[in-house]
Amino acid sequence: SQTPVAKLNASELFNAFSNDESAANQNYTGKVIEVSGEVYSIEEGNQGDLNILLMGVSDMFGVSCNISKDEMIEDLEIGQQITIKGECSGMLSDVVLIRCVIVKK
Repeated sequence: SQTPVAKLNASELFNAFSNDESAANQNYTGKVIEVSGEVYSIEEGNQGDLNILLMGVSDMFGVSCNISKDEMIEDLEIGQQITIKGECSGMLSDVVLIRCVIVKK
């Protein structure tokens, strides 16, 4: 229910961290943001949750969105454009969003 501090596409968010991780951490880490992009993969996580990877600048790296298994994703497909809102927790090899909800399919 929180209002996002920013609305970006997956490539813009990934590039922000790639180009200046310190500034991106200051702008986004620990804050709720809304990210739009193409679903690249959907995988089950360690705790029974799901990880949805939105394609970033290539098919190697993007935005990893951790989402509750209770979220309705039955009709979610690879290649589909979606918008997800979640809390940014920084960048590992992908930019990571936690506690995500799907805003628009």
